[in-house]
Amino acid sequence: MKSLSKQTIPDAAGIIAALEATTGKKVEEVVGKPSPHTVRAALERLELPAERAAMVGDRLETDILMARRAGLVGILTLSGVTRPEDLDWADEKPDYVIESLAALPELDERLHG
Repeated sequence: MKSLSKQTIPDAAGIIAALEATTGKKVEEVVGKPSPHTVRAALERLELPAERAAMVGDRLETDILMARRAGLVGILTLSGVTRPEDLDWADEKPDYVIESLAALPELDERLHG
């Protein structure tokens, strides 16, 4: 079963395929989600180790995968495109699932007192 987000919202893969088909060249590197490049640059600028950071997102196949690839805690919010039933088939599981961004302070309090 495919994710709701993949069924209804086009992603970069379609654009990349079109560019590759029209130019005859392969994309060498993708720096957007789920690539960890942007996260690593941000962590470096903030002087923060990945183990002390988290990524919050609403897509398993981009946000949570990006968190995994960058070594961050992945927090899935169900206020976007991912539904609870999507977790049943997901290859990448989040560390935490919250209903909305409003639940972040409560999660932080529960984890860090």
